[in-house]
Amino acid sequence: MNTYTFFMAITLALAAASIGNAFAAQETTQSTAPDGAQKSLSTIYQLARDYDAKFAADQFGVAATNESGSLLGSALLPRIGLNGNYAYSYNKTEYSGAASGNNIDDTYTSRGVAVSMKQALLRFDSLYQYKRDSLYKDIAEIEQSIADQELILRVANIYFLNLKEKENLEVAKARKSAFAENLEKANISFQLGSYTITDKLEAQARYDLANADAIEALNRLSAAQQELLLLIGEIPELAPVGDNKSLPDLSPNNMNYWKEKALNNNLQLNLAAQYATFADRDLSAQKAEYWPKVDLVGSVNYANSDLNDQTRNEAVVSVQFDMPLISGGNTLSGVRKSKAMRQKAKNEHLLAERLALLNTQTSFLNVVNGYSMNQALSQALKSSESAVKATEKGLEVGVRTNLDLLNAQQQYFETKRDYIHLRYDYLYAWLNLKAVSGTLTTEDVDTINKLLAAR
Repeated sequence: MNTYTFFMAITLALAAASIGNAFAAQETTQSTAPDGAQKSLSTIYQLARDYDAKFAADQFGVAATNESGSLLGSALLPRIGLNGNYAYSYNKTEYSGAASGNNIDDTYTSRGVAVSMKQALLRFDSLYQYKRDSLYKDIAEIEQSIADQELILRVANIYFLNLKEKENLEVAKARKSAFAENLEKANISFQLGSYTITDKLEAQARYDLANADAIEALNRLSAAQQELLLLIGEIPELAPVGDNKSLPDLSPNNMNYWKEKALNNNLQLNLAAQYATFADRDLSAQKAEYWPKVDLVGSVNYANSDLNDQTRNEAVVSVQFDMPLISGGNTLSGVRKSKAMRQKAKNEHLLAERLALLNTQTSFLNVVNGYSMNQALSQALKSSESAVKATEKGLEVGVRTNLDLLNAQQQYFETKRDYIHLRYDYLYAWLNLKAVSGTLTTEDVDTINKLLAAR
């Protein structure tokens, strides 16, 4: 062992006690899930629908969009108004000189009521506004689907993250326990003279690193639990995927199929297409402000005054023509703005199409490669476990060293961690592929739910 390795081992050995105490203290104060049965992915999803603030905000956004659609055609419908008045008047006039006897001191009241009606006869701007606003209902439906889809993905992501970190902590504890046992054997063997100081320090260094990894795993689990708390308001025990459960495969295993699905069903792409159409119709509505407007106007008026005891009834029906000539540049500015918004919407639609294809291709490859990696790591885990047992026997008969055992154990624990993480990453990639292709539903959540098993 060179000088650098020797001093590094000494440093790690000195830090062992403080690290171990810190881990013990943190593990003691770590919050635990409340007692009760494990909650499944479907249960967490239903809890999130009732508790999650982002999903609630999305629902109000959808309601606001729906309300915009409720004003559909209002500019083309008749408008009827009622107004009335009541007035009290006092008039006092004083004359001087020869006319001083003709002073006036008079008080009277007057009252009136009027009903007016206005019906659009020719309104191209209102007609295009009607066509534009008719899209709000479709937009609201897509927004609702996007909110549901995003909630499924967020729930799955946080659910799998908590399971990964919990399994990661268990692996870290198992590795720490194994290295602690190895360290104890190394200390005894060193005292008996069968181990060198190098063997002892290497065992100590591996244990110290395993202890530090366990502390980090505990911290990461705590952070994941806080995300779960933010999502549903509690930190329950989660049901993991059973070790003997087969992961759902991809059907069909054809990238072009999923790309075609995305072009037809991707929600973000469909929403961008609706907004592009909305921008086209809004431009037509703005241009229609230059065109003439014809309205049918009618009114019925009643007025009475005590001044001369006069009553007046009047009914008027007319056709009004309005042709804007100069509007201070307001209409021209509105048209320019709508043209810019239309170009913006078209480019956003193009971007959404490209992203749909890119995300579909990426998700497809993640699923396909993840499925192959799952099979490979499953076999690698069995091989690593067999290698540890073989190395232990080799150490007993003297054909393997303690360092060989440490390396075999390290390889086993790393493979187990990677295998666990990959299974959850695969399930999320499988859901994400369904999402980018626009086919993700709660039935897919139920499919994963069947893979869960009691711990």
